[in-house]
Amino acid sequence: MRSIPAVSLVCRDAGAWRAAVAALHGLAAAAMLAWLAGPAWVPLGAAALWLAWRHAPVSAPLLAWDGQGWWLDGAPGRPRIALDLGVWMLLRFDADADAGRRHWLPVSTAAGHWTAWRAALVASAEAMPQAPALAEPRNR
Repeated sequence: MRSIPAVSLVCRDAGAWRAAVAALHGLAAAAMLAWLAGPAWVPLGAAALWLAWRHAPVSAPLLAWDGQGWWLDGAPGRPRIALDLGVWMLLRFDADADAGRRHWLPVSTAAGHWTAWRAALVASAEAMPQAPALAEPRNR
């Protein structure tokens, strides 16, 4: 079997992705405020979330395959494809060191080296052994 060559990709926050996430957060906050305090608080809640989103730092983590494992900004882990639209993907990266910590990464063809990176992602998922599943608790 041929080895998978090393490849890396900078995962820039796409503007549309950030807008969609902010809109979902804004709708959730507006619904909660409307339920708690009545409709007068909806515009204030939406404005506060919009301001928080506008001032949130834009991340650009480096996702890299070194030929043997995946790394996100130097931390080992395993990426999984959550949504694949051909020219755009949403990845879930489970870091090995941070048990339970997930990073959601939107990635598109604009990132460069798309074909090589996509091939490494799919081939490595097939080649890497799966993490053992947790045993089911026994009923006594």
